[in-house]
Amino acid sequence: MNLFQEYEPNKKGRDFVVSDIHGCYTDLQNELDRLSFDAVNDRLFSVGDLADRGPESKTALEFIKNPWFYPVLGNHEEMFIQCWIERNEPIEWHCHNGGDWARELSFSERKDYETSLSKLPLIIRIGKVLICHSLLPRQKIETIIANIERLREFIIWQRDESFFGGPDGFITYAGHTIHSEITQYGNVLDIDTGAFLKYWPGRSGKLTIVEITNEETK
Repeated sequence: MNLFQEYEPNKKGRDFVVSDIHGCYTDLQNELDRLSFDAVNDRLFSVGDLADRGPESKTALEFIKNPWFYPVLGNHEEMFIQCWIERNEPIEWHCHNGGDWARELSFSERKDYETSLSKLPLIIRIGKVLICHSLLPRQKIETIIANIERLREFIIWQRDESFFGGPDGFITYAGHTIHSEITQYGNVLDIDTGAFLKYWPGRSGKLTIVEITNEETK
């Protein structure tokens, strides 16, 4: 698995990055329709957490195969791997965190999802833009790449705001920590706005999609 993947800026269409989806695929499709997303020329990057907690988690199994969709590995994908594939953690850990839907998957569906997840990177780079799930340390990007496997847990799980900043010279898009609106810490944009919360009684949240500008990716 290539944990760092790099893409050239999109010269044919637009690039977008979406917040934690968490099984809210109708909301995602509605947003793509609103943006007149062009599946031939546009690209959609994701900060991870494709499933769990929302109403359409199983849709992730097929959605991830779209050739214009580029997600990074989130902590909920990591839970799926550790609980259902590697069996290094009890399955209940994933289920208690919104993964109960996975109990209904057939063996072939589970293996199919595993195949897709095994290809996901921890970091995506597009020019001067970095995309990760949670946080990147304030180190040179070359240092991060050289130590990316050792930093796996940090990149997927870290929430400590004292680490916010990311590599100098880059704009980093991240998710994982829910805010009511896009929140900026230095050169980090935390875009998770709790898409699944709108389906929980007494809570509110929304899916967020941000267009990555050409200036950012130069």
